Amino acid sequence: MLESAVGAVGYVIRKLNQVRESGDTSQARFEMIEIIEAFILALVAVATAWSGYQAAQWAGKRAQDYAKANRLRVTAEGLATLAGQERI
Repeated sequence: MLESAVGAVGYVIRKLNQVRESGDTSQARFEMIEIIEAFILALVAVATAWSGYQAAQWAGKRAQDYAKANRLRVTAEGLATLAGQERI
């Protein structure tokens, strides 16, 4: 993973150097826009993965809390039934 990240950074650095050395301003703008677009898309991909991870974590927590609440409800109903039987 690190190797591919270094490869991507190296690619960007090489492209920026090529644009700087060429001196063509229209080409330089186009290359900079492409690099910025790629960076934004990478950020969006990371944000999407992070939100999916967080959603899965919260879904697990919600399921645990629901199970605990259900267990407590069943216990409370059992105790209420027992109290009603004692009262009778």
